[in-house]
Amino acid sequence: MSEFSEFLKTEYNNIAQAHFNINTAVGEFFKAYITIVSIPISLAVIFAKPADLHSGGMLDFLRSNAAAAAVGISSVWLIGLLVLGYVISLRCDALLYARTVNGIRNYFYTRSEIDTEHARSIRGLPVDVTVPHYFEFSYFLFVIAAFAVVGTAYMLGGIYFYGLALHWIRDFRFWRNLALVGLASFAVHVLIYWLISWYREHAYLA
Repeated sequence: MSEFSEFLKTEYNNIAQAHFNINTAVGEFFKAYITIVSIPISLAVIFAKPADLHSGGMLDFLRSNAAAAAVGISSVWLIGLLVLGYVISLRCDALLYARTVNGIRNYFYTRSEIDTEHARSIRGLPVDVTVPHYFEFSYFLFVIAAFAVVGTAYMLGGIYFYGLALHWIRDFRFWRNLALVGLASFAVHVLIYWLISWYREHAYLA
């Protein structure tokens, strides 16, 4: 038992450190994604002339190459979706490590024979290996929402330029469909988060 306890202590330190490192990596990936998606807008602001927004220049180029512009701008949505899947997996790994730390903490608190009320008053952190939940309504869902907003904005921008070139923007149905696409895009981001979370919760270690 002494050897096992020493093993758990070492495991606790290693996994706790890995947990914090992964959380740092999630933050770094998110900042890198925001930087990447801001590049097209930054370039447009720097190199586009005010006259380009009204006649000639960039706007005419986008209109005359509507399909290419739509695909190019909308591709940011797909890239964001792929990055999001990886970030969600990193977050789930961090939560798995947190659950493991909870189990180790539970082992030592159980062996200490401290009564439940006293243990709860000094512990602060959980000892339940079923928490934290992989699908986090009050925390990581906000990160998903940020990815969804940025990716959806790019997708809708690409569709808008395509509709502008084909004069679809004068039709109410175009705006209705654009809104539906935006809602569907947001839902896809949340759905991917839920699916990966469900897999981690029910099938990953089964």
